[in-house]
Amino acid sequence: MDSGLDDGFSKAFELALTPAVLGVLGWLVDQRLELTPLFTLVAFFLGVIGTSVSLWYRYDAAMRGQEQAAAEARAARPPRRRPTGPREAGDASGSDGTTELEPAP
Repeated sequence: MDSGLDDGFSKAFELALTPAVLGVLGWLVDQRLELTPLFTLVAFFLGVIGTSVSLWYRYDAAMRGQEQAAAEARAARPPRRRPTGPREAGDASGSDGTTELEPAP
């Protein structure tokens, strides 16, 4: 299987199972204490919020890593030059036939 697909499946199970397991544990506490579904709801929503925050921070860290790697790759790449050719009127090339550096995209 593709690693991205594996990662997606693991995140999907995490999003589904964590709140469900916490909800069941809350339900067991509610049954033991003979309460309304207070602990069930609290535990379930804490699972949803906690899992969402966890996924957000991991996503943000992964994107920062990719942005850093892309910036380092751009910095390591030499600047591009426009091709030199016969000089035309209004050409930006110097008198020696060289051209100005183009900014990297």
